[in-house]
Amino acid sequence: MLGKGRYLTQWLSIYLTYDSSPLNASPSPLSEREYGQIINQIQMAALKITLTGPAQLFISKRILAFDFTRINVSIGTFNLYSGEIRGGKETETDFYGNQVNKQAFFAYFLVKDNLIAARGKGGGLALWGKIEDC
Repeated sequence: MLGKGRYLTQWLSIYLTYDSSPLNASPSPLSEREYGQIINQIQMAALKITLTGPAQLFISKRILAFDFTRINVSIGTFNLYSGEIRGGKETETDFYGNQVNKQAFFAYFLVKDNLIAARGKGGGLALWGKIEDC
């Protein structure tokens, strides 16, 4: 029996991807950080919303800080909108210099091959399951 919380219906898919290709970072070889970008894709039938932006993983603390700075909305192969959000390129440029407490983040407390669990900055619980065909 499901308890209190928010659950996704089967007709809605959400994919969260971390890509370690840096956007605007100059990583130090002695750094405890890994720089990259985050991709959050929400799909409902033919409607697809993709949010992307910079991310940094604080390896020893198991914290992933991120910000969504770009959005793309499409229906099938037809692009409805593509542009910057939340400050766009300016936010991306400043992102890696900001302190973690000023950014959205997940603090991971369970990392397995097929399951990840984390607490968000606001205290919410997030659970992800791995999809084998991605």
